Amino acid sequence: MSQHSDHSRRAYSQGENDYQSEDTAADVFEENIDLAGDGDGDALAELFGAEEEEVQDEEEGENLFGDDMERDYRPQPELDVYSQSGMDDASEYTELTEGARRAAEREMDERDNLLDEDALLYEQNDVDVGRHVRRYFRKDRADDNEMEVEEEEEIPIDILENFRGRSTREHVSDEAVGREIVRRFKSFVRGYKDAKTKKLKYLDAIKLMVAENRESLEIDYEDLASENGEQNICYFLPEAPIQVLSYLDRAVTEVTLSLFPFFPRIAPEVKIRIRGLPVEEDIRMLRQLHLNMLIRTSGVVTVTTGLLLLCS
Repeated sequence: MSQHSDHSRRAYSQGENDYQSEDTAADVFEENIDLAGDGDGDALAELFGAEEEEVQDEEEGENLFGDDMERDYRPQPELDVYSQSGMDDASEYTELTEGARRAAEREMDERDNLLDEDALLYEQNDVDVGRHVRRYFRKDRADDNEMEVEEEEEIPIDILENFRGRSTREHVSDEAVGREIVRRFKSFVRGYKDAKTKKLKYLDAIKLMVAENRESLEIDYEDLASENGEQNICYFLPEAPIQVLSYLDRAVTEVTLSLFPFFPRIAPEVKIRIRGLPVEEDIRMLRQLHLNMLIRTSGVVTVTTGLLLLCS
């Protein structure tokens, strides 16, 4: 009986010691958390779910509105009037009508374009929009001198390169392609500069042509095929010369009329001549495949018919 009691007493003592040792470990762990610094302690507390919510009080900002700010809006009759200096109330000129004002603006624009060569590189109504070029075509109404929008369209920038499975002649016969050829050739004529003199080569040639009362303009094929030229037009020209040359005639005629409005007294339109084609065909080797193509050849003319030159 005494042995059993001693055994139970030893077991109870051992369990009590274990319980006390567990409490001691928990107390030590809590003390370690309390004694830890701000950085490590917060991290441990957050890891073990013992994070405390911190309530931050909103700081009051500085009041920027003063009590006397409305004073700036008080009436000041001596300052609330426009200055009379430079005013010409006694002028003899009357107010222009809208049509007269627009006519005067067009005349001044034409005068400025003649004096400024760089302005000839761009058209006033050309607006680039992303990969499309939006152009506004305007015409004058003779009745009331008003301006109206005739046409507005979006043309893809690769319209010349994208044949869409068509032949060259079919491609250049497209109306939109023709307008793009006219636009690009006008830009070429207005902006191409001679490599040596750095002057606008074809604008000077147009001025000389008009001064000599001629109606044809020579275009060097090498200039058109250069880096600053229009290489797509060079590709179309030998394959479809009838269609392309008509576009080039129209383009250079419009440029000439913008510089010399009286040119129709000399001729109804300007004719384009192409010189310097890179490939020359022997006159004895011309065959049917050369029909309706632009070629370069040389030979001696012995007999001619009654045909006369169309261009002077």
